[in-house]
Amino acid sequence: PRGPNPLLSLSLFPNLQTLHVQRVPPSFFVPLPPDLQLLKVERSHVYSLRSLLFPPAPSASTSLPRDATLALTHLKISESSLTAQCFDGWSWSLLPNLTVLDLSHNNLTGPAPLLGVDSCSSLRSLSLRSNKITSVRRVRVALGRLDVSRNDVEDFTGISECLSLRDVDVTGNPGEREGTDVVRLCKLPVLERIWITL
Repeated sequence: PRGPNPLLSLSLFPNLQTLHVQRVPPSFFVPLPPDLQLLKVERSHVYSLRSLLFPPAPSASTSLPRDATLALTHLKISESSLTAQCFDGWSWSLLPNLTVLDLSHNNLTGPAPLLGVDSCSSLRSLSLRSNKITSVRRVRVALGRLDVSRNDVEDFTGISECLSLRDVDVTGNPGEREGTDVVRLCKLPVLERIWITL
């Protein structure tokens, strides 16, 4: 977008519940409507999750109000150059109603899920597809669906400790070659679907 900020008009829609934006530079984000349920950001440059969801007003301090939370239940940020540094100073507790989180097709590296995601007590679906994640830690939320396909995960131990999983996608990871890891996943107590490459 060029010229005046096209998202400034969001203030005209206080009851907006769904917002899907593409190719938006960071400077174009403005405070989101308080009742927004679904936010999709694609092919944009997101340097900080905090500044995306809680952009400061021009004259405001950098600290968030104590009661700052969003009503979001679905959040997708894909193809937006996200790295682990984008989560510095971020707390997932600011999204208490979040049930679906999709951070696919970014530049996330190292272990997953991202630090603090356990504070998203409502989280049920997590997609980290097509990143550069090397391992998966156990999460303490009742996650039903996990997609870590097309990453660099060699060990599925952390995934096999997520006992609430019903749907798991591990295709395109080096760990698929470890038969014992795959067998361990197949023994998850409520598993209904597993996606692997044979």
